[in-house]
Amino acid sequence: MKIEKEADMAEPFYRANVLVCGGTGCSASESLEVMSAMTKEIARRGLTNEVRVVQTGCRGFCAMGRS
Repeated sequence: MKIEKEADMAEPFYRANVLVCGGTGCSASESLEVMSAMTKEIARRGLTNEVRVVQTGCRGFCAMGRS
C-alpha cells in the first residue's frame, strides 16, 4: 500500500522534456521568450500532457546560444 501512495505522489511522466537554459547569458539572449513560445506551441498542438518545457540552470554552452 505504501508504494502505491508514493507512486500517486510522483511527478507525471512525459514522453519528452525540452530543456531550455535559464542562465544569465541565455536569458539575455531571449531564452525565456523561446521557452514561452515553445510552451504555447506545445499547447496549440495538444501535447501539454506529453511534452514538458523545463527551465535549467547554466549548462556551460553559452557560445552556442545564438548560433
